[in-house]
This record gives sequence, C-alpha cells and structure tokens, in this order.
Amino acid sequence: MHKNNDENPGFDEKTLEWLRNLWVENRMTYDRMILQLSVGGIGVLVTLITAFGGNHSIWYLIPAFCFVVSIICCLLIFSANADYITKIINKSLKTRKIYWLDEIYRLDVLDISTRCFFIAAVISSFIVTLFISHGQ
Repeated sequence: MHKNNDENPGFDEKTLEWLRNLWVENRMTYDRMILQLSVGGIGVLVTLITAFGGNHSIWYLIPAFCFVVSIICCLLIFSANADYITKIINKSLKTRKIYWLDEIYRLDVLDISTRCFFIAAVISSFIVTLFISHGQ
C-alpha cells in the first residue's frame, strides 16, 4: 500500500523524494546555465571591445558589471545550497520556522538577483552594441 504524506496527499514517499530531487536538479541546472552564459557574455563583450574598441569601450562596463554580479550571485547560490544541504544532513538546522524561512528567503533573493542582473546584462549588451555599431 501507498503511505501518504500528510503535507502532500496522493504521493507516496518514493514519488515525493523523486519529485524533490527532480526539482533540485532543475534549479541547479538553471543556475549553471546562467553562470555559463554570463561567463560567455563577458567573452562576447571582450570580443566586441576588441572589434569596435576605441573611446566607446567604457559603455561595455555596464553589461560587464551586470554579468559579473550575475556570476557572483550564482556562486553564492551554489555555496548557500551546499551549506543548507549540509545543515539538513547534519540535522543542525534549527527547527524554528522563522530560521527555515530566512534560509529560503536568502536563496530566493539570490535567485531573483541572478535572473535580474543576467537579463539586464543581456539587454544592455544588445543596446550598447547597437548604438556603438551604428556610430562606427
């Protein structure tokens, strides 16, 4: 027979564990993709600075800054996730609900920051490249 979890009726423990693992893997894959695309974005910016160069290269600092912040946020997410999982494994995570929410809130803020800075970097790269290439 299936043993139902009180919080998630309809799912047995094995299915619930599989869904949790799937969710974590999906989120981590998304963060890895943002990290890789941000590093690639910096490479594209360096290429564009070399191609167009000159006195307009200062404008590429805006998207470069956004890409760097996105990279830093991704690295902080990886670190915070590792700490969070370690606390769960060692059962040293405080059982107070507020502390759990603080941990989750911090990860959510980092996740939203990563997405926002990445989107800002892509859009500003496109805009700066458009204006500089039309000015050449």
